[in-house]
Amino acid sequence: MTKKFISKSVKDTHKHAANLAEKLKKNSKRPSLVVLVGELGVGKSEWARGFIQKYISKETIVNSPTFSVINPYSKGRRKLFHVDLYRLSGPDDLESVGFWDLLIDNNVVVVEWGDRLPEIRRSKIEIIKFKFECDSKGIRQILS
Repeated sequence: MTKKFISKSVKDTHKHAANLAEKLKKNSKRPSLVVLVGELGVGKSEWARGFIQKYISKETIVNSPTFSVINPYSKGRRKLFHVDLYRLSGPDDLESVGFWDLLIDNNVVVVEWGDRLPEIRRSKIEIIKFKFECDSKGIRQILS
């Protein structure tokens, strides 16, 4: 069954992200891959910002990884990687940027444009997927 979260503001989007970040901070025992799917401008980057600021620190400056592809963050033993696949063209590009090497220990990897990922086996990695949609009034739906 699909769960739907309605976001009417950036604050709502950050709150949704912060809820998952808090759960992963407390319970992460294996690598977690958070896959964000949706068109340009639907809130993926803001969701990632809210997640990172809750998981790492409220003061963390979160920049888009559109051109760097991967932005690393850490606090103590917690490691998080914010990845943007928009500019990548296929599986070979994932290999060349070291994407698969990030999915170790209890790292968290947040991926924008996650629909560009190939199928991943779930046995060793916790995969959490959100689909973002936005209507003509700017109301966003986050589906899981």
